[in-house]
Amino acid sequence: MAKQINAIVLGNKMKNTITVDVLRTVVHPIYGKTLQRKTRFKVHNDGFDVKPGDSVLVEETKPYSKDVNFKIVQCHPELVSGSKDKTEKKAEMPKQVRHDKRKKI
Repeated sequence: MAKQINAIVLGNKMKNTITVDVLRTVVHPIYGKTLQRKTRFKVHNDGFDVKPGDSVLVEETKPYSKDVNFKIVQCHPELVSGSKDKTEKKAEMPKQVRHDKRKKI
């Protein structure tokens, strides 16, 4: 059975190919700290409408080219928490008034 991996789409500018990031966590062998590592893969896109920020399920397959060894199995659009609309305005904080504590002569 082929490996299946969840990934995040980074770019879709190539014809029939997308670039994805795969995040994984590893534990440092000596210090025991949990670290996040990422790997970037090129994936064959056969008719899925994906855009950067979408979450996809990719599967290992025979090589399509020198760099492309995966294909898309499922697409979960905008499942990633970081792909929110940037049009939301932040709540404006009231300006702070600086009070001068020095005595005036």
